Amino acid sequence: MFINRARVYLPTLLAFALLASVGVLGHATGWKLPKFSQWHGSAKDKPAEWCDEHAVAEAECIDCNPDLMPRGKEFGKCALHKVRECPACFPAAAQVNGPSSRPKVDAAAALELMPRAEPNPICKMYQRRIQFASVEAVSKAGIQVYAVTDRPEKPMIDAVSAHGEITYDPTKVVRITSRVPGTLWEVLKSVGQRVDRGEVLALVDAADIGKIKTEYANALVQVHLKTRVLAGLRSASGVVAENRLREAEAAVEEARLRQVTSEQSLLNLGFTLPNGLEKLSAREIVHSLRFLGMPSQMAARLDASVATANLFPVRAPQAGVVVSMEVVTGEVVEASKLLMVVADPSVMWLTLHVRQEDSRYLALGRPVRFVPDSGGVEREGKISWISTAVEDKTRTVKVRVDLPNADGKLRANTFGSGVIILRQEPNAVTVPLDAVQWEGCCNIVFVRDKNYFVKGSPKFFHVRQVRLGAKDDRNVEILAGLVPGEIVVDKGAAVLRGQLLRANLGKGCACGH
Repeated sequence: MFINRARVYLPTLLAFALLASVGVLGHATGWKLPKFSQWHGSAKDKPAEWCDEHAVAEAECIDCNPDLMPRGKEFGKCALHKVRECPACFPAAAQVNGPSSRPKVDAAAALELMPRAEPNPICKMYQRRIQFASVEAVSKAGIQVYAVTDRPEKPMIDAVSAHGEITYDPTKVVRITSRVPGTLWEVLKSVGQRVDRGEVLALVDAADIGKIKTEYANALVQVHLKTRVLAGLRSASGVVAENRLREAEAAVEEARLRQVTSEQSLLNLGFTLPNGLEKLSAREIVHSLRFLGMPSQMAARLDASVATANLFPVRAPQAGVVVSMEVVTGEVVEASKLLMVVADPSVMWLTLHVRQEDSRYLALGRPVRFVPDSGGVEREGKISWISTAVEDKTRTVKVRVDLPNADGKLRANTFGSGVIILRQEPNAVTVPLDAVQWEGCCNIVFVRDKNYFVKGSPKFFHVRQVRLGAKDDRNVEILAGLVPGEIVVDKGAAVLRGQLLRANLGKGCACGH
């Protein structure tokens, strides 16, 4: 057991022993960790009166000799953005040569849109300045700068992300059945084929259809015959008894009632009856009803090979694509038997599951961008429905988005990521991600002094409080604390942050206390 414990703790003990050895050796030889000032060159290149704390000559250090570069009047915290020395609210604080341009973005509205980190009210870091001995020293330290602009390569957006699933619009999915029982005579479409509204999908051989057609043809013939009899009796009204005339009239009405009843049965099954049937002969009526409801080309094809009049055409009630087929030719079907499913994929439903804490940002009509997990083109739609309940298990709120799918590349049951756009700003003030540093209580950037290239002027950077907005993979939006035209440190900002915190050691916390 002792041996096992020794194996566990031995590496740690060896590491401590090594650090102790380094400490003893350093104490004996006088070796120390290199200071920030040593990044700018060797000590022998520096004047004897050198300010190691601020990495410049003692006589030129603006921190040690405030009279060399008086700070001037502080403007304080602006009421609109809640940052100190805000260059948008106090143009004199801007480090630009000439008049500064106010950002075009509505920063106040963006700050109210969602929670944004606000600078600590007791932070004093904004009063600090990071000075270099020369322009060459700045370059040697690996410092690169970036010109602040309000014309980014692409608009910045504030958004809420959520996972979701693509489905067919349930209101445009039709489960097709036969209205009458029978045998499936022929299936005319297969899975994946597009169909138009009213197109014949299948033919069902149904005895009930033949029976109704026969009843209707018989009723038409009877009406025709009994109408002729009544007309003959009326022409001989002086000879024919009155009661016989009344009987003939009743017979005509009875025949018309049977005609209307059988006609309504055909209409209820979706048939459209041709005009002028009552003027045709019995043979012509039967022939006209034989392939009732079928396109002329289909009727002509069947006329030569099919003797039955029992065929019932199953039609598509809407345009779309056959997405499933449940039967085959020759199968016996009932009126409740599902034959096939036709869906219209021109508009798909995206159901997003939004976190409960993000549901406060939801609103009907908000734009949404969706990218399938499998890749593909980004799709855009708008929120059309927001659930009034939170899901019990996932604690999310369902949101529905209508996504146009004219090219048919979106597929049902596809998972992906959706982005609900809360704000899209085409004129955002942006800087690279590396330019923004967290110094312990505030987000800061290092702004180059506007007189940086003036001969004899100190080479230093101001510490500026900022409030952040939207981010992407390269840039971050600055809602407050910078104006277009200012120059900030990009590469090497972390070096300046290190010097800022190092110089503050022993003087209290990062907030100056």
